[in-house]
Amino acid sequence: MANNIKRLLFGRALHNEEMTGEKLPKWKAMSVFSSDPLSSIGYGPEQIVLILTVPWAITYGYTWLVAAAIIALMGIVTLSYAQVAKVNPGGGGSYSVAKKNFGEYAALTAAASLFIDYTLTVAVSISSGTDAIVSAFPLLSDHRMGLNLFVLFGVLMLINLRGVRESSNAFVFPTYGFIFGILALAATGIFHMFSGGAVILPQTSLERQPLDWTILYLLLRAFASGCSSMTGVEAISNGVPNDTCAGI
Repeated sequence: MANNIKRLLFGRALHNEEMTGEKLPKWKAMSVFSSDPLSSIGYGPEQIVLILTVPWAITYGYTWLVAAAIIALMGIVTLSYAQVAKVNPGGGGSYSVAKKNFGEYAALTAAASLFIDYTLTVAVSISSGTDAIVSAFPLLSDHRMGLNLFVLFGVLMLINLRGVRESSNAFVFPTYGFIFGILALAATGIFHMFSGGAVILPQTSLERQPLDWTILYLLLRAFASGCSSMTGVEAISNGVPNDTCAGI
């Protein structure tokens, strides 16, 4: 009975020879290895806006500068991890780099940092998704914690334990739905910007205020919060062996 339930939840165990059947095409592999960095798009920019609009929107005009700085930093990190993936085809990301160049203790420090990063990434991603659902359906506000736990254990944990191939089949449609939703949101914003739509914030708030210590503090705080958009980039370099098997 226990074995039947286990097989129902986690699927059939694979033999070593069957691992070659776990190859993924590129369009499916993205739903598994890029889900972390993609999810951060949903809450990273929001954190920038929240910091810059709370103080009476006096620093909202600096949003583009903060976003540009984070995009530039993300580009540098992405190029760095692309080199890491080429040099370490066996995977491991920062752990492998630190072990080869700085020794075991540095590698273990990098590995511990990744554990913390992944834990926080999952927590923030799930809670942000729940907040988005609750904002659309306020009746669910009293069930916020239940939704978080259901997504964590009832969706993410069970699906990921079924293996790379099956998890890609489950996540591929939500992943591309999210991508098209973000593109539609950006296109709608650009349309309203050029069509002369009503501006929610006062025009004075879009003007850059003189830079002083208070403004600088808010900008640095917004930059730090907005850097949550970079979470999950490491996951791609860690999955190099799977990517290689998939012919990516």
